[in-house]
Amino acid sequence: MIANVIGATGATGKALVKQLIDDPAYTEVRIFVRKPAGFTSGKVQEFVVDFERSEEWRKEIQGDVAISVLGTTLKDAGSQAAQFRVDHDYQLEFAEHAYLQGVPRFVLLSAYGASMFSPFFYSKMKGYLEEAVSRIPFESAVIVRPGFLVRPNTTRLSEKLALPAVQLASVAFSQMKPLPVEKLASALANLGKLKSRGLLLAELRDIEKFS
Repeated sequence: MIANVIGATGATGKALVKQLIDDPAYTEVRIFVRKPAGFTSGKVQEFVVDFERSEEWRKEIQGDVAISVLGTTLKDAGSQAAQFRVDHDYQLEFAEHAYLQGVPRFVLLSAYGASMFSPFFYSKMKGYLEEAVSRIPFESAVIVRPGFLVRPNTTRLSEKLALPAVQLASVAFSQMKPLPVEKLASALANLGKLKSRGLLLAELRDIEKFS
């Protein structure tokens, strides 16, 4: 199998690429990054691209599955408009190009609570992306909605402060259970191999099943 990945330099993306490298079902991992990611495996084919000019590299998207784990924070993006461009537009363009290049399966990393009708910007943005991706007629599409992610050695103060509260809340709300990115990455790699048809919405219980 050949996998195409955007978001390979983030915590989840790095863990995902490592999973894909170790999985014998995947023979090639094509990653599209803004700067070199540093993977040394012979399985990895790296394309350093400008996401604002996807027409220049879209033909390099090929194979069996496209997996999008791209994302940024509002702080890093600098504005809601800039975050929307990365978290919505870039990922939707990747999905559209993958479909036009004949890639049959698509896996999208979304977020718990995603909804076009949410009063919260981030959740609404994810909801709009889910809706748009679901309309692309892939043979198979999976939208993955994890809850709170636990990144190894995170430097984000907000995550360190929020973890105890999330752990407490998960006692009552199972979907809030903290999820290590390594476990999420394992599920994403396995979901990429699914040959079922149509759209699958994978919540936490499904993520744990496939990890």
